[in-house]
Amino acid sequence: MKDVITCPRCGRKLELPDEHVGKPVQCPSCNETFEGRPPAAAPTSARPPSVPSMPPLPRGPELGKWGEAPAAGSGRIAVAAHRGAMILTFGILALIPCILTSLLFGALAWTMGEADLREMRAGAMNSEGEGLTAAGRTMGIVGLVLWSMVHFFWCGAAIR
Repeated sequence: MKDVITCPRCGRKLELPDEHVGKPVQCPSCNETFEGRPPAAAPTSARPPSVPSMPPLPRGPELGKWGEAPAAGSGRIAVAAHRGAMILTFGILALIPCILTSLLFGALAWTMGEADLREMRAGAMNSEGEGLTAAGRTMGIVGLVLWSMVHFFWCGAAIR
């Protein structure tokens, strides 16, 4: 059976017949002479030093349904990803001077922001996005109230 070896100088793959194992072999590409050993018997000094592996993570019981707190003493924390960027975008869109966009995006930013902030304070959602969420909720409220009032007074003045 022929083994496949690699030239240490040029990296070319060579077939090594059984009768040449342990004997000097010359690479036809670069003319390097080296000892013909199959890969399993290759010296360990040619390998890079091994990187210590991380210890395994502790395994706990399965997490509950979405939004449920993990079981007490499980050592695991179940948190949902925050939606701060999306809520901030909705809040900015609520500031566009159009009654339809301010109603739609203002209501979305306000309700989603309230729900997410409640979950962040309870520890069920990642609190890194708390600032974005609060800003988006505030912009949603301002856009909703501002453009609703402008539309109401503008339409009210046009009717008179």
